[in-house]
Amino acid sequence: GDVIAAECRGTMPAALRYDRDGLAVTRAALPAGAYLGRLATLPRDAIGKGTPLTLRSAAGPVTVERAVTTMQSGRSGARLFVRD
Repeated sequence: GDVIAAECRGTMPAALRYDRDGLAVTRAALPAGAYLGRLATLPRDAIGKGTPLTLRSAAGPVTVERAVTTMQSGRSGARLFVRD
């Protein structure tokens, strides 16, 4: 989903952590409008969950490409789960 700016309400922010790719994650779904607190900006090479990509595999002279969709957020060049 989208993240929008909101007023600080003096409440405790949601329990977030940053994964090894520098993306904010939480263990449980948050309700719409949940206060997140101060967040670091996303890395420039961030790839969001649900992004269509092309998976390319090469072995010797053979290259296979197919369309896939990311199942998690990640960074360009890093490993992440995809589905076709």
